[in-house]
Amino acid sequence: MIPVRIAAVILLLVSSLPSFARVAAPTNYHPAFKILTHKQLAEIKPIIGQTVDLSNAVNEPPSNSLHFDEMNPIEGVSLAATASFDMSNLVSFRAFSLDAAEVDRVVSNPVIKIKDHDYPLFIVQTILDDDKDLRYITAKIIGQKGYARFVVDNQSAAVVAHLEVDDKRYRILSRQTNPAQQLIYTMPHQTVEELRFPTPILVSNNANSLIYRLESELLKTEMLLTISPSYYSEAKRDIVEYGLIEQGQISDINIENLQEGHPSKDIKDLLFRLRLLTRSRENDRFVVTKLTRDKTGRLIYIIFQQLVDGALFDEKSTMHIHRDGYVSYLSLRAINTQHPDFQVSIYDLEQAMLIAENKLCTQDLDKLPAYQDAPFLSHKTWVLHKTNNQVIPLWWLIVRNSQCAEDEAYIALVDGMTGEGVIALKYDPKAPDL
Repeated sequence: MIPVRIAAVILLLVSSLPSFARVAAPTNYHPAFKILTHKQLAEIKPIIGQTVDLSNAVNEPPSNSLHFDEMNPIEGVSLAATASFDMSNLVSFRAFSLDAAEVDRVVSNPVIKIKDHDYPLFIVQTILDDDKDLRYITAKIIGQKGYARFVVDNQSAAVVAHLEVDDKRYRILSRQTNPAQQLIYTMPHQTVEELRFPTPILVSNNANSLIYRLESELLKTEMLLTISPSYYSEAKRDIVEYGLIEQGQISDINIENLQEGHPSKDIKDLLFRLRLLTRSRENDRFVVTKLTRDKTGRLIYIIFQQLVDGALFDEKSTMHIHRDGYVSYLSLRAINTQHPDFQVSIYDLEQAMLIAENKLCTQDLDKLPAYQDAPFLSHKTWVLHKTNNQVIPLWWLIVRNSQCAEDEAYIALVDGMTGEGVIALKYDPKAPDL
């Protein structure tokens, strides 16, 4: 009897199943697709009303009460000010309406104070994310070129924000120990290339904290507004994670370094830079498996696969290269090797070969279908079980029946976790092209 885990793989061997079609019509669920674009925001003329301090000075934490990691969170980022926002000054006002039929009413302009500078805000939009119970607030800086974006947790009133004015950038984070108090940091200047393809800088350093989650959502939103894709989605099913970004200026990449059959540091670095969108980890590795060029020789299409424990994940990821040289499409499928359910293969090549050779003696080989595709050597791959979404380390082995006069070869499949095996096909590959 064929083991259940391997039976699904055999079905894939003898049938052709589409893998990459997106069945449902695209729906952009992320709040970034509802937020005003940078161009739309620039076209709005602020309405000036009565100013009110956003921070209550009495409740602001003095600098000598801060922890060392609050004063010096990461390299290149410095503390500029402290605050204690009165959140009612942000969330209680009626948002500016883009509908000319509606009457706009501005009660007041909240003011953020940083050192000797006052930055009055004109709140133009509030977007609710009901799934995560967050509120996204966008404001223009009055009297200067710039904007502020706040992400507020509706349960705790903790807030993180990005403030950009002229050539200055600030990050605002609620304190871990007291969400009613905020720390305002000066962020490093961006190069021209970083303005085009930003690298997110997370100031909060506790990955399990609410503030880290809020800051991640803020930076993800800023990245999507800069990339400006037509569609974005992310999902995870057990230990497999998926990402899709369509029709945007996603990233640059040095295509001269890409070689088929070789791991790519450029792809690894690109995906890690986009980790808030792709979920990629610093230790992930990827191998270029196919490069496609147009009639002029220009690279237009990259297929790559994740390399895990010395074996490829048998799910293809893709990139499209725009004629201007940047990545304009990204589809990613990857195993989360840090997931607690992830396990490396228990059976190595030698042990798997012994299991396969024993199967030659116990299994009926007469009616097996023939494999007549390209020749290959014995190897291991990570195979996704389409039914239960388990990832199987599967050995693909070429074994020979020495007791047969024709010395016939077969393809054996051995589950690297359970040791279950089966002789799946006769090995009769086509001759290589000359």
